[in-house]
Amino acid sequence: MSFILFMLFSVIESIALFSLTLSLFRLKFKQYFWPALILNILINLTSFFMRKSPELTEYAPIAILLLLILFLVTVVRIPVLWSVVVAFTGYLSVVLVQTGVMLLSFGFLSVDEISAFPWKGYLLQTMTGIIGYTAAMTLYKRGLGFSFEFNRVGFGWGTIILISVLFIIAIGIGSVLFINNLLVAAVIFFIGLAFLLYYAVKKERSNGDFGL
Repeated sequence: MSFILFMLFSVIESIALFSLTLSLFRLKFKQYFWPALILNILINLTSFFMRKSPELTEYAPIAILLLLILFLVTVVRIPVLWSVVVAFTGYLSVVLVQTGVMLLSFGFLSVDEISAFPWKGYLLQTMTGIIGYTAAMTLYKRGLGFSFEFNRVGFGWGTIILISVLFIIAIGIGSVLFINNLLVAAVIFFIGLAFLLYYAVKKERSNGDFGL
């Protein structure tokens, strides 16, 4: 029964991840719904079995990011570097939504409470799913988000800086896994998302130029 509940609510949460990731860049989620759903199930199966091993639990977010990047490269057909940018942006957005819900619950949905009462974890996943999906659909219907072309990028200073920023963000995400402080985690995620959105805005305004 616990497996079924885990899969059900994880799919709800993952739909928010995929829909918001795509909608932020003006990609229609419904067009990729079925492959996204299949990958959601694979992601959640991977996450479920990784959580069975305490030493692997901390690496579940990394596995999710890698599979999301793979989806963007193979299904949505976005170049690899931009797939990493899009995946990180969507992932950080959803994590910020979830962290915000936890902070605004004033302890009701804290990490300790979720560990003690699994149903609170399911509630958090449901709220994250609803908020994330609603935000995604609102963005898409109102024509908000980034609409630039995902051109393949050359190896210049802009690309080097972008890769460096992505590397720093990856380290930040990794460090958060060992920080038991939601507020600090939220700040780290916000800074990382701000960097990525800055690059996206520069790309939107410069019609493909990666320069700063």
